[in-house]
Amino acid sequence: MNIPVFLFTGFLESGKTTFILDTLRDPEFISKGKTLVIHCEDGEVEYPIKELQSKHISLVSVENINQSKLLLNIMGCGM
Repeated sequence: MNIPVFLFTGFLESGKTTFILDTLRDPEFISKGKTLVIHCEDGEVEYPIKELQSKHISLVSVENINQSKLLLNIMGCGM
């Protein structure tokens, strides 16, 4: 099974969250099924939880290395 993965990096307050939200709102981008957004920092723009949920998009916050390792283990990609 192939699972597409997109990684967005950039400087603080460079517009990553806005870009991700614009991408998630684009009907050409979203496929049928579920989408998982993992974010590691809070920016100026917040994720609209109800909007994401209505599109079957889950949002997970990872705040430290232990959470990152746990998440990767759950996904079968242990470190």
